[in-house]
Amino acid sequence: MKLSMFAMPLLAAVICTPATAGLVEIGLELEKYASLSNTYTSGGANAIVYGSILSKTYADVGDSFSVFGDLRSGGVMTLGASGQASGDVQSKIAATVSAGATVTGSVVAAGGVGTMSAGAGVGGDFAAGGASAFAIDANLAGSWQVGAEELRLDKLLLEADQKYKADPTSNYNKAAEAADDNFLEDVKSKIDDNIASATTELVNIKKKLNLLVPTETLSATMNTDRTFFAGVYTAPSWSTTAATTLLLDAQFKKVDQIWVFNIGDIFAFGGVSTVKMINLDANAKAQVIWNTGGYISIGDGADIVGTMMTDQHIMVGANAKVKSASQQSCAGVYSTASFVSIGDSAVIGGEGCSPPVQVPEPATYPMLLAGFGLMGFITRRRYKKAA
Repeated sequence: MKLSMFAMPLLAAVICTPATAGLVEIGLELEKYASLSNTYTSGGANAIVYGSILSKTYADVGDSFSVFGDLRSGGVMTLGASGQASGDVQSKIAATVSAGATVTGSVVAAGGVGTMSAGAGVGGDFAAGGASAFAIDANLAGSWQVGAEELRLDKLLLEADQKYKADPTSNYNKAAEAADDNFLEDVKSKIDDNIASATTELVNIKKKLNLLVPTETLSATMNTDRTFFAGVYTAPSWSTTAATTLLLDAQFKKVDQIWVFNIGDIFAFGGVSTVKMINLDANAKAQVIWNTGGYISIGDGADIVGTMMTDQHIMVGANAKVKSASQQSCAGVYSTASFVSIGDSAVIGGEGCSPPVQVPEPATYPMLLAGFGLMGFITRRRYKKAA
């Protein structure tokens, strides 16, 4: 897949130093996810994430939460009632598919109990390292494998209390053997490896972003509406007051452009704040990066474009949106060391975003910027499919 390249504006090119030169890309592992947390992930009711979620410890998403991708966790995993996951659900410990929730792919509770509650549905297989409990009206399309010998399917069929599915004609008879320990251990290892790789890539990209020479140093608080042209902006800490509108003006330039906001510590958007891309040429792309050392707080009802990267936690308020700046790019929320919290009815990413098909790429894609060296575009190859 060809790596998109974004030219910095002339002013930024002129002030670039050798330390800022060179190709910068998001990373092969990190690009697969819309959300990365290095402790837990929590998701509110009716929230939507376009892309996969990766969490180092537990992941608990609320009722009617939707993830258009995989839901993977190093700890206990819970998909709330009537929620949906369009990919796989994997946990190193236990996994619960709550009442009425659906998983298009498979479910793996690699080191603990696997549970399907009333009306839950799984389109693939269900494997658990421990005991498993299935409601009488749960629906499993694939095979069922559990790790506890005394709870194998052929013995569960004899249970009188109907705690487990007991219909001898059901799909649960497709597999009655104990789960493959090697498979379960492989799932655990891959979750650990993916978290480590994605986090390393995030740390590295943040370091490269912090080397960019700023176009402008911002005041600590933005309490009036403002327009920003493409460039690199910095502040020790930064916040917007409620209902502030920030316009990112691409000026109809026929080149791809990037906006980078490097904030040393806390970064807070007030409630119902708006960050909007305007005047983007139909054939050009835009990328917006919010890179902070402290936490990121996005107020209720805020509508933001871009990708959030922080060394602390990210809190996305109720009804807030963090979405892509342009077609063929996807937003995300990433933490190197802490949690990600997504509020009720919040939206992360853009509709149609999905992991890319991996293809070989050239080693470099140099771009000459006004004779002052090379500047790469920070991009995610998780792409937005054409409608």
